[in-house]
This record gives sequence, structure tokens and C-alpha cells, in this order.
Amino acid sequence: MPSFVSVIAILCLTILPAGGSAQAVVATGTPAANKQVSETPIDRWLSKPTAIEITPDQRKKVDSIKVAYAADVNRAVTEERGNGEMAIVVRMGQLANVYRRIVRSVLTPTQQTIFDKNLAADRMAP
Repeated sequence: MPSFVSVIAILCLTILPAGGSAQAVVATGTPAANKQVSETPIDRWLSKPTAIEITPDQRKKVDSIKVAYAADVNRAVTEERGNGEMAIVVRMGQLANVYRRIVRSVLTPTQQTIFDKNLAADRMAP
């Protein structure tokens, strides 16, 4: 079974957004100096396997959502740290569910169809 530190590091590196002021967070919950995450789940949901072209207005909304997501992930890791690895994994899953709905709400019906297919493909990936 992976250690607490490795689980937190993996979760943070796969969940936290890149760009702006959002930085990678290590197990201590503090920003890692000069380490930016290249792809977030939100980026992945919007781009793989099919890229969704979004408007500048949608981009602003998505960027704001990514900042909120990073803050919620940081808060969740801090709050769940003493409750064990599974508590953190469960909380990350709950946050992903919430944020998938939030991101989807920004999209047009046509974009939502592509988004739903991207989510299905993401869940099927190993």
C-alpha cells in the first residue's frame, strides 16, 4: 500500500491546476517552489480525447473554476490529513464530481456532448 505522503503527492500533482498563482502542493500542503502542474483534470476533461473549443468568456470562467478547485483541494487535503489515505481519496473523488458538474454548466449543449464523451473516455483509461 502506498504511503500517505506518496498518495497526497500523486493526488496533488494530478488534481491541482497549473498557471496563474496555482502551484503544485506537496504533502505538507504548502506551495512547491517553482513547480507548475502541466495538466489538470479540468484540462483533461476539456481536451481528451477530443478538444473542446471554448470562447474567451468560457475560458475566463474555466480559469476561475480551476482556481476554486485548487483551493478546495488544498483545503480538503488539510482537513482530511489526519483521517487516513482513504478519506483523502474519497474527498478528492467528491470534489471531482462537483467540479465536473460546474465545468459542464459553462458549456453549450454541443460542447457538453463532447465533454460527456471525454469523461467517459477518461474513466475508461487505465
